[in-house]
Amino acid sequence: MKNIKIEEVSDLNMTYNYLEIFVNHNPQPFLEVSINENKELVFTYLTTKETVKKDELDYIHTFANDFLSKQLKNEADYLKFMAANE
Repeated sequence: MKNIKIEEVSDLNMTYNYLEIFVNHNPQPFLEVSINENKELVFTYLTTKETVKKDELDYIHTFANDFLSKQLKNEADYLKFMAANE
């Protein structure tokens, strides 16, 4: 997607990484996608000044769902590793 840039952010204070979504080369993200304690995606709009097309939203949604799957797999692998090394 030429108008959409997605960055994964790691934060030691959070259980899971999260995504920042940028549009039109704006240095400030307009959307943050995180995972809540119920292991569901949460979309937080940081500004209403940006507009995106349906295909761009579809791309973000698909990317976010893949991100969720990977984060949950990483968590399961880590817990399995820790259990095996107790």
